[in-house]
Amino acid sequence: MNSNVKKELDYELRDEHFASKEIVLEKNSQPVTIKERVRDLWNKEIEIPVVPLATSIVIALTMTVVPYTTKTPQPKSGIVEIDGSYYWQDRVEELRENAD
Repeated sequence: MNSNVKKELDYELRDEHFASKEIVLEKNSQPVTIKERVRDLWNKEIEIPVVPLATSIVIALTMTVVPYTTKTPQPKSGIVEIDGSYYWQDRVEELRENAD
């Protein structure tokens, strides 16, 4: 049975010829120059999992955007000027009550 498969394969590949055998055999398998090393580095395939990447982006955006969008509660009173400095009226009243 193996001989039938080999015969079929040989028949199908009868017109195919590998002409660059010498070039492949002469080329070093390890990069020698810096240019070859950089080319090999850029030629690598990198797999990045989508779910962890998306999760980390969402967490990073949440940590940077949410603090700027939340508003701090503002006192309901206005601002009072005392001796050239500005204070919240509620705070001034609290200090006056505590001083009495």
